[in-house]
Amino acid sequence: MPDDQRLIGVLLVAALLGAPAGAQDTTAADSLQIAAGWDVARYQPYDAVLSFKLTRALRPNEGRIAVIVGRADLSALLELRSGRARLPLRGERIPAGDLDVEAWLVAADGSWRELGRFPLKRLTRSGFETMAMRPRLNVQSAGQLDARLPEGAPPPPRTAVYQDVTAEGGFDGALTREGWNVSWQGNVAGASYAPARLRAGQLGPDAPAMDLASYNVRATRGSFALAAGHVALGSNRLLASQFRSRGVTADVTFAKRVSIAIGSSAGSELVGWHDMLGLSRPTHRVAAATLGIEALPTRPGLLRLELTSLDGSLQPLPAFTQQAATDREQSRGYGAQLVAADASQRMRLTIGMARSRFDNPRDPGLAGDSSIVAVRPETRGARFGEVALDALRGAKIGSVPTSLAIVVRHERTDPLYRSVAAFVQADRQQDGLEANGSAGVIQWQASASRARDNLDEVASLLITRTRNYAVNAALPLGALVSAPNAWWLPALTVGWQGTTQRGDSTPPNSGFRALSQIPDQRTGNIAVGAVWQRSIWSANYRVNRSIVDNRQPERTRADFETLAQAIGVGLTSPRGSIALDLSHEVLDNVELGKSALNNRFGVQGDWRPFVHSTLSGAVSLSLARDDAATQRARNVELRFEASQGFNAWVRPPDGSQARAFIRFGRAGAALRLAGLRQPSVAQWTLDGGLSLRLF
Repeated sequence: MPDDQRLIGVLLVAALLGAPAGAQDTTAADSLQIAAGWDVARYQPYDAVLSFKLTRALRPNEGRIAVIVGRADLSALLELRSGRARLPLRGERIPAGDLDVEAWLVAADGSWRELGRFPLKRLTRSGFETMAMRPRLNVQSAGQLDARLPEGAPPPPRTAVYQDVTAEGGFDGALTREGWNVSWQGNVAGASYAPARLRAGQLGPDAPAMDLASYNVRATRGSFALAAGHVALGSNRLLASQFRSRGVTADVTFAKRVSIAIGSSAGSELVGWHDMLGLSRPTHRVAAATLGIEALPTRPGLLRLELTSLDGSLQPLPAFTQQAATDREQSRGYGAQLVAADASQRMRLTIGMARSRFDNPRDPGLAGDSSIVAVRPETRGARFGEVALDALRGAKIGSVPTSLAIVVRHERTDPLYRSVAAFVQADRQQDGLEANGSAGVIQWQASASRARDNLDEVASLLITRTRNYAVNAALPLGALVSAPNAWWLPALTVGWQGTTQRGDSTPPNSGFRALSQIPDQRTGNIAVGAVWQRSIWSANYRVNRSIVDNRQPERTRADFETLAQAIGVGLTSPRGSIALDLSHEVLDNVELGKSALNNRFGVQGDWRPFVHSTLSGAVSLSLARDDAATQRARNVELRFEASQGFNAWVRPPDGSQARAFIRFGRAGAALRLAGLRQPSVAQWTLDGGLSLRLF
């Protein structure tokens, strides 16, 4: 019996020890879990009903299920039905886009246990994946409150008191849906004063008070892009170089190797609400196409070939800001451009060419009754090349970091070469060399170029040869001697520029009657500046000397020399600033042996007594005379302004929503000639206005 009792005791202990473990396994298997019943990788409608799958029904003694979408607790909307749950989103003010959906089990004792966390992609109310729209509108009112003109002055074109209202605004935004990305932006401008309106030069008083200045809509999907509005055509600098106007473009890339860009636009810059695509006039249109081929798709830009074609026709319709009598023009052409570089981008090569057939057809509107010799169509070419080399990159000479970059350029355009979509000067060859680099804290750059025209050497035309040279350097002396706290050591800038222009011998039948009329001139300019900069004050000194040396026969002494010096001192603080400028200039006429002197004194400052309040003013005095004291002139200008900003209904983070200003300006002049004082003249104006950011 003792053995049997011992055996029974062991079995009882084992049963007691195994009961908790068995109970725990049963509880884990019976634990409530939840899963998303929607496709988490796809966007769901704005008013979607989210479904959940439960591993079992919720028991009465377990508590309740809480569901949080984004930051909103929508537990009250949850519908439970035998192992399934539904959550309608209709009417709920939760954002669109990428959200998190959290499911929790809230026990009777108030404890929370997470059941699951799932992503939700929610469309906007309009059915897009993302959508943003940002309008803006600023209104300004400025005008003259009072004025006084000098006696005997002609009456002004407007009354002494007037107020003009201008408006500047726009809109920009973007949306996405099923791989499509669409963005747009636009700008509008308006004015109450008719001559200040956007198309006043074209339409005069009929110009709209509020007009469309520019707009652009662009849609992309993968490697395809479509744009309308103000676009740019072409990347060949000789044939079609970023020709900007209102039009339509399309771009597509195949396997990252071949790209095609086509587009068409109006022949001149367009504004306004009419002709939104810029293609309503077939005879005033530019069309271009570019085929790009990448030899190494995995390393774009290392070897790329671009082929461009152009077909353009321009009517005598200048741009809205251009007031000119233009002529009809037509051109057709093609061009090629090759871009190559090594793997490190240390050496880069760009070469290109273009051929263009240009025609200037007869325009009866310009010819009138005159007998004009017809211009023959001409087919001419142009070429360019550019080599850039980073000779020293990340190098050191001793312990001094040193860099050196060199660029060599060549460009030649044949006589009579012309393209309606590129602004290239014909009958000219230019060659240039540029270099820039650094040695520690010293920065420098230098350039040299030469050019000549009349490439066909037409006997009746003058050949002009031009050479330009320039050197600039910046030397921060404090850092150069390793004394950054030595405030008395300035930062120096030094620059020199020289130009030589010379014409060949006098061409026959050219209109030149003497050798003295053939250009032969050298000009030079050297400028040195020193700047001292501290936290609350700054000072600068500038000196500039320029020489014009004429070398034509009989004009060797027709030279000019100018020496100008200036000093500036300024103080700044969080509440205001003040700056003082002094300058002295001497102009010597070598041929006449005369000198003219100009001195100027100016002071300007501003004070901000409150957050959005500003008081500012400026005073300048200019004195001019010649060395013989036969002419003296004095000009005095004063300007004082007070402005106050305030917020009407919002507080913008970058200033005030509205600002009112009042400005007083006065100008006076006095002149004395040969000892005789001329009557002094003076005038003043009082202006005022208001600017308001509506949204």
